[in-house]
Amino acid sequence: MGNANQGAMQADLDEALLGFRVARKAAGKVKGWVKNGWLRAVRLAAGVRVEEVARRLEVSRSEVFRLEKAEMEARITVKSLRRAANALGCELVYALVPREGTLKGLAEEVKRTRAAAEQEEKEQKADEPGTVLLRRAILKKFRQALRREGMRTR
Repeated sequence: MGNANQGAMQADLDEALLGFRVARKAAGKVKGWVKNGWLRAVRLAAGVRVEEVARRLEVSRSEVFRLEKAEMEARITVKSLRRAANALGCELVYALVPREGTLKGLAEEVKRTRAAAEQEEKEQKADEPGTVLLRRAILKKFRQALRREGMRTR
């Protein structure tokens, strides 16, 4: 992807994610209410009985409780979460939001980290050419010994 396209994409996504960054801060205020998961919290706040959710999902009551538990344990699928949200008269909205700053800032940090890693790798190769060659020679001999014993190597 070209830098111009990437920059435009970052700007568009950063603008779209603004609401999610605000929501993340607001979620801290309701943390106690949703400690057992959003499905249960919304169901209770809306006054929807388990039987009603089960009827809308065409499942048993125990399946509704299983879904709520799966969400609480972070093992629910997005598909199941979307179905359950729909049964509660809600819409599932999710996003990947950088922990800090914007996507542009995240991309710049990735670029800096990658450049630092590449520089470190270059320095290691320059500092230890004998070590790398020795390591390769040892691995070659080891593979040869394994092949002699009838084992496959790559």
